[in-house]
Amino acid sequence: MRAGVAHRDIKIDNILVDPASLLIKLIDYGLATIDEELDENTLDNAFVGTPIYMAPEILGKRGCYNVIASELYSAGIVFWTLLRGGEHPFRVCS
Repeated sequence: MRAGVAHRDIKIDNILVDPASLLIKLIDYGLATIDEELDENTLDNAFVGTPIYMAPEILGKRGCYNVIASELYSAGIVFWTLLRGGEHPFRVCS
């Protein structure tokens, strides 16, 4: 967000780690948008991101949410999953 870009799909599959330098790289900016254009690029009633990594309030509001809080929530889910050896913090029913 410091660069003004909202990724909107932070998840384990979109994170790479360089083993030599341990540099973390975020990839797949297909759903990303520039912060000022957020409302213009997000259709009403549209889901943007991977639901299992999305903050609960986003699923209810769809298209209107706090981007920084959403990105932090997604990062928290990623860290939890990594610390717990791949276990998601919430039960996922299929």
